[in-house]
Amino acid sequence: MSRIIDLQGISLYNHPMKKTLSLTLILSLIFILTACGQPAQPLTFFLISSEAGANQDRQSVGCDEFLAPVQVAATSSDLDTDVRVSEALRSLLSADPSAYGASLSTATAFTDGYITLGPVIDQTVGTVQTLIIDLATAEEGGLSGACDAPRVKNQIKETIRANAQNSPFLIRLNGETRQWECFGDESGECL
Repeated sequence: MSRIIDLQGISLYNHPMKKTLSLTLILSLIFILTACGQPAQPLTFFLISSEAGANQDRQSVGCDEFLAPVQVAATSSDLDTDVRVSEALRSLLSADPSAYGASLSTATAFTDGYITLGPVIDQTVGTVQTLIIDLATAEEGGLSGACDAPRVKNQIKETIRANAQNSPFLIRLNGETRQWECFGDESGECL
């Protein structure tokens, strides 16, 4: 048996449920707008600039060059940290610096495909949840001079740091942290 309720003539103006209904409606709208309307936090990666720019205190990398942050849109507003880092590194490795400014460049190890990104894994190391970033080098290609290794290392580390949301991270090159630590070392002491 169904019943049709005629709401005609009922007014919420003096209805005892007015405050409850109004509050419920307002909270529902806030929840919907918050959950659905969050803009994606941009990803940040770092290119190389020959100018210190507005921040004269920036640390020099490479040969009297500086890191310059670039922001790009993320694919989603609810990315896990490992996915954020992976997307930011892919943006770095595929960046066309001329699209972001005439004075910007990147390490040639990125543009010639010498360094590639493997998986980015969120894993427990000891008792700490840690991002593990796997990079690989190609057999062909390499670094172009003494300035390239510091560019590569600083661009990658700062890109990870900017997107890791304070998560500890570990970088492996060709499966080994020692290879990353010794990358570009020409002293002969890093074996």
